[in-house]
Amino acid sequence: MTQLRFLCLAQNANYKTEINKRWVAFSFLNLLLATPYVCFGALLSDSVLDEAIVLLYECIVTAVLILIIKNYRTKLKFTDRAKASFYVTLALPLASLASCVAVIKGNGYLYGVFVTVAVSPLYTFLALSVTNPHFEKKNRIFFRKAMEKLRESHAIKIMITGSYGKTACKNILASMLERKYSVIATEGNFNTPMGIAFTVEKMSGREEVFIAEAGARRRGDIRLLTKEIHPDYSITTGVCPQHLATFKSLHNVFLEKSELSKGTKKISVFNCNDKYALKMYREHRGGKIMVCCNKEGDVYADNVQLTKDGSSFRIVYENGSIDIRTKLLGKHNIINITLCAALALQMGVSAEDIKTAVESLTPVPHRLEYIYANGIHILDDSYNSNLVGVRSALEVLDLFPGRKVVLSQGIVEGGRYNGKLNTELGRNLSAHADAVILCGRNAKTVGAGLRAGGFSGEIYRYSDLRKAQSAFGKILRKDDVLFLQNDLPDVY
Repeated sequence: MTQLRFLCLAQNANYKTEINKRWVAFSFLNLLLATPYVCFGALLSDSVLDEAIVLLYECIVTAVLILIIKNYRTKLKFTDRAKASFYVTLALPLASLASCVAVIKGNGYLYGVFVTVAVSPLYTFLALSVTNPHFEKKNRIFFRKAMEKLRESHAIKIMITGSYGKTACKNILASMLERKYSVIATEGNFNTPMGIAFTVEKMSGREEVFIAEAGARRRGDIRLLTKEIHPDYSITTGVCPQHLATFKSLHNVFLEKSELSKGTKKISVFNCNDKYALKMYREHRGGKIMVCCNKEGDVYADNVQLTKDGSSFRIVYENGSIDIRTKLLGKHNIINITLCAALALQMGVSAEDIKTAVESLTPVPHRLEYIYANGIHILDDSYNSNLVGVRSALEVLDLFPGRKVVLSQGIVEGGRYNGKLNTELGRNLSAHADAVILCGRNAKTVGAGLRAGGFSGEIYRYSDLRKAQSAFGKILRKDDVLFLQNDLPDVY
């Protein structure tokens, strides 16, 4: 039963077999449940009653494990790769159990079950060691064929990277360019080699523009994608502390994001409100466009007016300006729109078409999406997990009247900086919230940040998101504004 959970954790990490706290916790749970079983068996005789007691314990343990796994929100997706790995994880314990029965006389079955349960994580490691080489080779072949198809295409190739705003920029840019070109863009938030390859496979050959967002968890990820795609144009949204558990430092994130502009053939567009993107802009030797919210930019946003219903502003460029109104909330969306407009103008899209495209934009679900339900105003930014996005969202939160309640699970994948990031998050929340609901393993650190920021409002703590959500009825009042800061899956 626990093999399902171990495999789910591996699936979330792209089938990597790195040991983390979750693996250790589940291993300890296995050992804890298996130890009484072998003790029962050793102390009891072989009578029918004693065997019934052991069997009952087995049933209780199985029921407990089912309840634990059932309550997890993140479930194993039974892809072909997951199925193959799962079948191997089933075969290995059975082989182990059979070996114990054959070798150990008397209590062979008893000790076989103990060994099988106690070392469950090892079986998952072994199963992945067996199946990973086959599927990794299969994926490499699939990716290589997709890149060959993309190279044969005459489509203009655009890549977007950054620690935040990639999906928003991709959607905004696609909407603008569709006024002039036939466009295909990567789906959802697919930003890995395989995600991009799946989109390429769907190309008919008639597309004029291909847009891909490029994500990275380790050094070399962006460089690989850039080398394979050979983008004509690129957008860099900015750099912030993201995926530091694998990157180890913010400098490494900066170096990796820099690979995109280095590999861009024609023009790179930079969000120069971000100090790291500004550094990239200054160091870049090719074609480049500076975009910002001040008059220093080649293209910039001016006359900015933020409201709880959207924003209005003016995009100023070399040959004119565009007056913009959008339903998208937050200053970060103003810079996203301006970044995309700068590139769209460069590619020949008219100012009028850009204006029309922006006016038709609707919020991406869970990315600062406004919802009114049951008398509560909800700002759903649950996909966000970085300080830049939180600060922008809190500016929008301030635009709403009424009591402001924040649900936060903190920031993850901060590596050794995780404590510092969540303390800073708490400080930021302290200046804007009237009540804060904390849950998950970052609750204590975010709470410390709230206290350090002088927060005097209500703080509610819950062990997990489900319990926090079930408490909404007693915490929230009519006309409250609920800001959902993060919706972390329970693999973190």
